[in-house]
Amino acid sequence: MKLYTHLNFGGNCEEAFRFYEKHLGGRITMMMKASELPAQVPAPPGSADAVIHARMDVAGVELIGNDVPPE
Repeated sequence: MKLYTHLNFGGNCEEAFRFYEKHLGGRITMMMKASELPAQVPAPPGSADAVIHARMDVAGVELIGNDVPPE
């Protein structure tokens, strides 16, 4: 069985993942923002820069994260 760590961020997911990549030697394998969703999938208003899915490999461990609405 493989476990995944999933982190929720309040708007700074990309910044955090870039920091982890630089300082922990990780490698970002996927990062998708709300603005990249297909046109038929509505994104919440004002969330174009929000990360809806990020994935990173850190020493063989998968780290997953996303931004969540402030409320």
